[in-house]
Amino acid sequence: MKRNEIILATIIDECRKHQLRLNYAYNKLAPEVPFKVNQELSDEVIAALDQYIFRFSKLQDAIGKKLFKELLQYLGEEFYDKSFLDVFNRLEQLGVIEDYEIWNELRIVRNEIAHEYDENKAELIENCNRIIDNKAKLEKYFNDVLRYIKSKDWNFLEEARN
Repeated sequence: MKRNEIILATIIDECRKHQLRLNYAYNKLAPEVPFKVNQELSDEVIAALDQYIFRFSKLQDAIGKKLFKELLQYLGEEFYDKSFLDVFNRLEQLGVIEDYEIWNELRIVRNEIAHEYDENKAELIENCNRIIDNKAKLEKYFNDVLRYIKSKDWNFLEEARN
């Protein structure tokens, strides 16, 4: 495999690991959601929620800061010195992903929960529910990239798994 294929395959594997652990935490939380302000959460639920928030953030970072740019690099486009919006717009033009407004919403929710403290429990609970409700939207960006790659018949991803 070529160097750029190895890099792209490694980033995809990183995203898959975050997604796997995100789904594990989500399945632990599912019986408890939506959270309510007066709801008492067990230590196990709090630990699963912490893991969920962490993996949501890590997956979003891996997709936005690594995967999008590396995909463009693999396609022969120089985007490492461009803004995130430029990268996103180019991927939209190529038909890989869509809807920057949704991505930006995911970023806002993630940032709000990352800087949330126990002082306003109602807002914390609302943001926890929002980040859980947005799991499918985040995963769609990753799945759209995988779908695009599959449509190109780039076999190096299968080689990387063997």
